[in-house]
Amino acid sequence: LHDHLHQMLDKLRQCSSSELGYVCGNILNLLCQSGAALTEYDLSNLAIRQAYLQGQELKKVNFSRSEIVNSVFTETLETILSLSFSPNSEFLATADANGEVCLWHIETGKRNLVCKGHSDWVRSISFSPDGSTIVSGSGDKTIKLWDTKTGHCQFTFKGHSERIRSVKFSSDGKLIVSGGQDGAVRIWDVNTGKCTKEIADHSKSIRSVAFSPDGLFIASSGEDQVIKLWEIKTGKLVQTLSGHERSVRSIAFSSDNKLLASSSNDKTIRIWDYKSGNCINLLEGHTDTVRLVRFSPDNSSIASSSDDKSVRIWDISSGECVNILQGHTHWVRAVAFAPNGHILASGGADRMVKIWDTKTGQCLRTIKGYTNWIRSVVFSPDGEVLASGNADQQVRLWNIRTGKLIRTVPVLIGWVQSIAYSPNGKILATGSSDQSIKLCSLETNTCQSLRGHKNRVMSVNFSPDGYTLASGSDDCTIRLWNISTGECLEILEGHLDRVTSVSFSHDSCLLASASEDETIGIWDVRTGKKVSSLRGHRSRVRTVVFSADDKFIASGGSDKNIKIWDASTFQYIRTLEGHTHQVRSLSFSPNQNLLVSASSDKTLKLWNIKSGKCIRTYSGHKNVVCSTVFDPSGKFIASGSRDGTIRLWTVDSNDSLKVMKSDRPYECMNISGVTGLTDAEKLSLQTLGSVSNEQRGIVFNFEEINQSE
Repeated sequence: LHDHLHQMLDKLRQCSSSELGYVCGNILNLLCQSGAALTEYDLSNLAIRQAYLQGQELKKVNFSRSEIVNSVFTETLETILSLSFSPNSEFLATADANGEVCLWHIETGKRNLVCKGHSDWVRSISFSPDGSTIVSGSGDKTIKLWDTKTGHCQFTFKGHSERIRSVKFSSDGKLIVSGGQDGAVRIWDVNTGKCTKEIADHSKSIRSVAFSPDGLFIASSGEDQVIKLWEIKTGKLVQTLSGHERSVRSIAFSSDNKLLASSSNDKTIRIWDYKSGNCINLLEGHTDTVRLVRFSPDNSSIASSSDDKSVRIWDISSGECVNILQGHTHWVRAVAFAPNGHILASGGADRMVKIWDTKTGQCLRTIKGYTNWIRSVVFSPDGEVLASGNADQQVRLWNIRTGKLIRTVPVLIGWVQSIAYSPNGKILATGSSDQSIKLCSLETNTCQSLRGHKNRVMSVNFSPDGYTLASGSDDCTIRLWNISTGECLEILEGHLDRVTSVSFSHDSCLLASASEDETIGIWDVRTGKKVSSLRGHRSRVRTVVFSADDKFIASGGSDKNIKIWDASTFQYIRTLEGHTHQVRSLSFSPNQNLLVSASSDKTLKLWNIKSGKCIRTYSGHKNVVCSTVFDPSGKFIASGSRDGTIRLWTVDSNDSLKVMKSDRPYECMNISGVTGLTDAEKLSLQTLGSVSNEQRGIVFNFEEINQSE
């Protein structure tokens, strides 16, 4: 069948576009549905319409001089952080972890525009009331205004000292409100670009801000668990709404100016009469953090998105959940109603945008993105192999001497959050977003699944004696597993928030755990009892590790600091400062008093533990550095990043020795002379590996647009 369909495509090259219609697209769809491998196919000089190629490997495929119309390819979407519909409901804007704002045509699903200029995650976007402008707030501490026709950056607002989490236009489009991690609410004049008012009264990071529809008030919410209402003219605090038991992630006003909705890490939604300050309804049903809430245009319902991978629709009058929209495979971080009320969009950490019919709950369209973040790296005990855990559900083994890929271990259903080698080098353990742990035998190529956690597994680590595996999870627990039997030996409970990292002492007697509750737990492995709780970080703790001689414990987190603790007395020793963004990973050298740190600021730093001084900074990664590790000799350091690369460094030099990167899905795909694609679509294909004679010109045009600010 495959050969016959391929021969048909060869014959169709002689036909005109008008004669072909949808034939070529239909043939390609048949090939994809029948499982054909399209690698190195010659699809040049064809008229291809309505081909669905999303998720297909198209390496070295030749599309040169073809006309490609209304066809769907894999997109370059990263984690979706925010969504906003245009006022006419024709376009959807997305903000993602690539630092991009993209504009999509709802009816065709085509990407019309890419706005580049932010250097960090774009965490919030909002259309202006007339649809001519999009405002974006980013982790790079800036706010930008974008022209929706050209993608041109019209203005950049600066003033926040930390990442911006939320931005909104006022109903008349004259003002912008912003809130961020610095705890400040700022009001900006759109015409002058000046900050007209700053309010700093939250005790912790702000998560969400909103204008009341009548333009009289601003609401803000954050990690201090309260919602505050401010009078815009005076900046006076007029109301504080309390009731949530954890961080208030999101707030939204009803368009009739009567109600305020809020969502929280406590898994609930609250409906408030914000003028009186009374909570009039409590909506329960989500099983994890509720990221976002939005009112429907007619104010009859509320949509909520959650880390439980679902979107729920709630009836305002009864408080009942009337529909659960399922299909996402990871956190749903954003949701938005179209102004016409007919459709709803959702997006999240699975790099998918879904368009839903609000009446039937049917998914009308899915836009799926590709990314190859390196989440975790670890050396084999002999130092000859480096294993990497990736966001594309693969574990890859790399030859350190050559930098070449040895093989992949495609055994997972979800992002690989963490990997660890057993002390004898025979087993590779993985922790995944699908809530499972897998023990993969590198000798027999078989895998054993360990299940029990009720949320994603963020960290796995073998005890140095090789008998036990520890796992830390978003379900706030740590589990200890018997390696031989797969039995869960102990469940360690005590953390109040997600457990992000686990580390054994080298005598296998103690276990350290890092948590988003801002503490480090120290546990006796034999008894399962917590023996100490280390406090000092001012935000979430991301990573913890014991030194090779078990004298020190190092921890790092969202407060950008590394803290060193005495591992015998559990007393605080010193703080290492230097990173400008959160610390994500730490590793001690096996034979020196050296510590390497990886950060969201795209750098690694090498520290002398005794002096507390930074010896050198490693630069080269183009995105967040998620993981770092010393090799067994202590001479080399590996790092894995969201830029899809692994870099090998030496302790004696700032230069990168090797860069390792796996093939992208469209590696060497030829799109020279292709017609029918927008510049935004061509740019997306090039990011995924395609090549063309016109490539330099396209990239130049986009850079010219975005540098003109």
